[in-house]
Amino acid sequence: MRALVRTVLTLVLLASLAPFARPQGSRSTTDLERTFDAASIPRPAANVVVPQVRAARLRDDVRGIAIQRVYVTAQVVRQVATTTMDIVLVNTDDRAQEAELLVPVPDGAVVRGFDFQGVGAESSARLLPMHEARFTYDSIVAELEDPALLEFAGHRLVRTSVFPVPPKGEQRVRLVYETVLRITGDRIEWTVPKSESLVGGWVPWHVEVDFRADVPISTIYSPTHEIELTRDAPTHVVARLTDAAAREPGSIRISYLLAGAGVAASLWAHPDARIGGGRFLFLAGLPVEIDRSQREAMKREVVLVLDRSGSMNGEKFDQARAAALQVVEGLRDGEFFAVVDYSDQVSMFEPRPVARTRESVAEVRRYLDTLRPRGGTAIDDALAVALSLDHEPGTVPVVFFLTDGVPTAGERREAVIRENAQRVNVHGRRIYSFGVGHDLNFPLLDALANATRGFATYVSPGEDVEVAVSEVDARLRGPIMSDVTLRVLDEDGAEARHRVNDLVPRELPDLFEDDQVVLLGAYRGHAPLTFEVSGNFLGEQRTFTFPFDVAAAEDTRNGFVARIWASRRIGELVDLVRQAGADPAVASDATRLAEDAALREYTREILELSLQHGVLTEYTSFLALEGTDLSDLGPVVDELRDNLLVKAVRQRVGRDAQTRSTNQRARIAQVASNRFNAYRDETGRLVQSGAVRQAGDRTFFRRGELWIDSRLVGMPAPIRVDHVVRFGSKMHRELVKRLVDEGRTGVFSIRGKVIVDVDGLVVLITVPKRAPRDEDGTSAPG
Repeated sequence: MRALVRTVLTLVLLASLAPFARPQGSRSTTDLERTFDAASIPRPAANVVVPQVRAARLRDDVRGIAIQRVYVTAQVVRQVATTTMDIVLVNTDDRAQEAELLVPVPDGAVVRGFDFQGVGAESSARLLPMHEARFTYDSIVAELEDPALLEFAGHRLVRTSVFPVPPKGEQRVRLVYETVLRITGDRIEWTVPKSESLVGGWVPWHVEVDFRADVPISTIYSPTHEIELTRDAPTHVVARLTDAAAREPGSIRISYLLAGAGVAASLWAHPDARIGGGRFLFLAGLPVEIDRSQREAMKREVVLVLDRSGSMNGEKFDQARAAALQVVEGLRDGEFFAVVDYSDQVSMFEPRPVARTRESVAEVRRYLDTLRPRGGTAIDDALAVALSLDHEPGTVPVVFFLTDGVPTAGERREAVIRENAQRVNVHGRRIYSFGVGHDLNFPLLDALANATRGFATYVSPGEDVEVAVSEVDARLRGPIMSDVTLRVLDEDGAEARHRVNDLVPRELPDLFEDDQVVLLGAYRGHAPLTFEVSGNFLGEQRTFTFPFDVAAAEDTRNGFVARIWASRRIGELVDLVRQAGADPAVASDATRLAEDAALREYTREILELSLQHGVLTEYTSFLALEGTDLSDLGPVVDELRDNLLVKAVRQRVGRDAQTRSTNQRARIAQVASNRFNAYRDETGRLVQSGAVRQAGDRTFFRRGELWIDSRLVGMPAPIRVDHVVRFGSKMHRELVKRLVDEGRTGVFSIRGKVIVDVDGLVVLITVPKRAPRDEDGTSAPG
C-alpha cells in the first residue's frame, strides 16, 4: 500500500462576529494558556494550505494539497445562522495524503456536522477554546516562519482528525456549524472570513445566504463584497456573491435590516482620532409591503425627448420609437406624459403633458409613426423645451432624454448647455440621460443627470436599445420616496452642523422599489446623533427619525467605511475635473488648465485619498508601480494632473470617454470595499490591481522588499525607523496580542518586511531565516 503523507490544511474561512474587545472580568490570554498542557497539542503536519495565498510545505519530501474552490451556504432564520462549508481539495501527488483541517470560527459557534468523501477512519471535528486555538496558530506560524495566519489570531478554531485525499484526485470536505448572530438595533449581521492576502493565486468562493425573518426584511447590504439579491417574499431574501466578488479578498459581511412602519436604518462607525471622531456609513432601506393604493398615490409625469437627427436613421430609431411607446403604455391611467422630438429643430406631440388614457396612447402612437430622422442635433433647444413645459402639480416630474450624438445644431458649448438646463428647470424635473453609441459627450450627459437626481444609461453599438430602455422603465415607474432630505441632530434636538461633514452624496436621491440609501461622512466627537430623513413618501410628506449611539457603533473592524467614503469622494473630485473641461477654451489650453488653482486642489486631494486609503483608479494606477517614488510627491502630483488632463478633461467623446463614464458612475455609487481596485480599461475590460495591500483599516504599498504603511508615505527616503521588531520575538507577540484586541491583526499578517506606524512610532518588522521566540526582540535602529 502506498504510504500516506500527513498534511494539515489551514482554511482561513470564518471570523468572530463578536467584538474583539476582551469582556470585563475575563482572564487574559496569558492566564488562560496556563490552564492547558501545550505539549498535548499535536504538531502540525507536513503541508499548510492558506486560502488565496499558496500551499506551504513544512517538509521538502511532500507535495502540497491545494484548495480548488469553496462553497458556502447559510440559512439565517431570525438571529440564528446555520453555515455549511464545502471545501474541494486537490492532491497533486501520486500518493494518497492524509490531511487535517483547521477552521477559525466565531466565538459561540456550535459544530453540528463534519463529513468527507471516500473511505477511511471516521473523522470528527473538535472545537478548540480560544487559548488552545491561539497556541495552534502560533506553532504553525513559527514552523513556517510566515505571518499569514496571524490575521486569524483571536478566533476559536475547529480542528479535525485525519482523513485521506486520494492520489491525483480530490476530496470534498463539509463542515456545518451554528451561530447566534449579533444584532444591532434593527440590523443583524452574518459573516464568513477570507484571507485579506493578495499574494499568489486566489481561490474562488461561491457564497449564498438565505435570510428568513418573522417580519418583512427591508434591505440587505454587504460593505465588503458585491452581492445579488433575490426576494421570494417580504420575509425571505437570498443574497449571493457576484462572479466578480467570488475572488475578492477579505472577510465577507452581509447584514439585513428588519422593516418597520416606514424607512429602516442602521449606522456603522469607524473611529479616527485624526479627525476628532471618525467616519460613518448610514444605511436606510424602504418597506417592502406597499399596497396598490399607496403606490398609485405617487403619480408620474414623464417627458420623452427623442433624438430624430439623421444619425438615428434605420433600426436604431425604430427601436427608440418602440421603446418610447412602451414607456407611455406602461403609465397608469391618470398619469401624464409628453413627447418632445428634435433634430436641428424641435417639435412636440402636445404643448403640455397630457393624461394617459387609451385615446391618448393611440394618438401618440400615430404621432410617433410620422417621425423621420433627418438633420442635426439641437440638444440645447430640446432640453429648453422639455424642461420648461408646464408641470402637473402632485406628480413626480421626469425627463427621459435620448440621443446618439453630440450637439451639432444651435448652442454647442457644453458649459452653456449645462447652465441653460439648470436655469430653465424651474419644476425640478429629473433628467434620465440615455445615450446610444460612442459619439456622445459623456461628461455632459452625466452632468445633466447628476445635477437633477437622475441617472445616465449608455448603450454600445450592437446592443438592443429597446431592451436597455425596458430596464430604465423600471425606474420610470415612480419612486417610493422623492425629494429626500437629511438633517442630523445633536442630543438636544438642535441641528448638528458642527458634528457632521464631508457627506457623500451631498444630496440624497429619489428612492425606488428595492433601493437603499448608503450615505457616508465624517463625525466629530462621540456623543449620540439623530438622523432625520424627510421626503414625499408615497404622496405624503413624512419624516423618519433614527437615534444612534455613535460610541457604541464605533469598531475598528469597520475599516470599509473610510475606504468606501474615499472612493466616492474621489469620484466627486474627478467629476469636478471633468466638468472643468466643459469650456472648450479652457480644455484646449493646457497651461491655463494646469495652472488652475481649483484643479491643483482637486489633484492634491485625489492623491492624498488614493495614498491614504489605497484606492486606485485609471488615473492613479501608477502609484502601485515599483518605479514610482512615493517619498517625493511633487512629480507624483504632476503625473496625476497630466493623467486627469488627458483622460478626464480632453477625452469627452468616443469609446474611451464611455469607459471613463462607466468607471465614474461606479465610483460615485460604490457601496462595497472593492479591495481589488477594479475598473474598466480603454477596451472596456475589467482590470484588477493587487499591488496595494489592504490590511484591516490600514493600507500598504510595496516598494522592493518593503511594505510601507500609507501613513508614512511622503516621508523622505530612507524612512527613519524608531524600532526594529523581529518576527516571532516577544515584542512581536505582544504587538500581535494588542492588535487582536483592536481587531487589526491583518496588519501583521503581511509577508515580508513591513514598516508600520504604531501610535506615531515607526516600526520595522523583519522576518529572519529563523525567527527567535524567547528573547525580547526589540532593538534600536543603527
